[in-house]
Amino acid sequence: MLGVPVSITSPARTVVDCFRYRNKFGLDTALEALRDTLRQRLASVDEIMRAANVCRARTVLEPYVDAVLS
Repeated sequence: MLGVPVSITSPARTVVDCFRYRNKFGLDTALEALRDTLRQRLASVDEIMRAANVCRARTVLEPYVDAVLS
């Protein structure tokens, strides 16, 4: 996405933000961010879920994390 300013705080928070703004960025982008972050071991599932709790996005993110892990 060109022309969209994005602040990167941590890999886990970035994944959570992708899901929070999935209508703006697209669900495919959010899922790709989740898969890539876990595959490259930039953040663990625990770190991502902790960031989701802080941002009140756990209920949004949890089904996707479960699907990616299974």
